[in-house]
Amino acid sequence: GKVIYEQNCKSCHTVDGTRSTGPSWKGLWGKEEEMEDGSVFKVDKNYVKESILVPDKHIVKGYPNSMTPFTSWGSQEDAYLEGIYAYMESLKD
Repeated sequence: GKVIYEQNCKSCHTVDGTRSTGPSWKGLWGKEEEMEDGSVFKVDKNYVKESILVPDKHIVKGYPNSMTPFTSWGSQEDAYLEGIYAYMESLKD
């Protein structure tokens, strides 16, 4: 998961809590996030998968709608997603 983060996510998401283009992953796993439309989602496998594959569906309040969808992982998609989930969960407070 860390390698996938370094290659695909690091330019917009930090892992140390500092603000960037997208929310920091530090302490994000399991947290409830408010969206621009007022809805609230728990950061879990379902939310993260949807955020990666269809990033403009739900925009976190206070952040721009600037994430690129990742849809070219092909047969590796499930393995990549599981890696991301595990890495994000390892960054819990």
